[in-house]
Amino acid sequence: MPNYLGMDQEEYYKLVEKKTRPVFHRYEALFEGVKNLRAEYVIAQGDIGELKSQLKETTMKSSSAAGV
Repeated sequence: MPNYLGMDQEEYYKLVEKKTRPVFHRYEALFEGVKNLRAEYVIAQGDIGELKSQLKETTMKSSSAAGV
């Protein structure tokens, strides 16, 4: 490990952690946000699929009732 500005290894690690921790937390929060959006997207896709099947059933019933 290089001697960074006369620091020992422990001081160097503390400096690196101090500088990188805020960035890490921002990316961690961003990652959590993306995970939540993906979960909402999957739920929405399921809802859309269900609505499509209901629309198809309704269309079929109304077509058969109209004698088409």
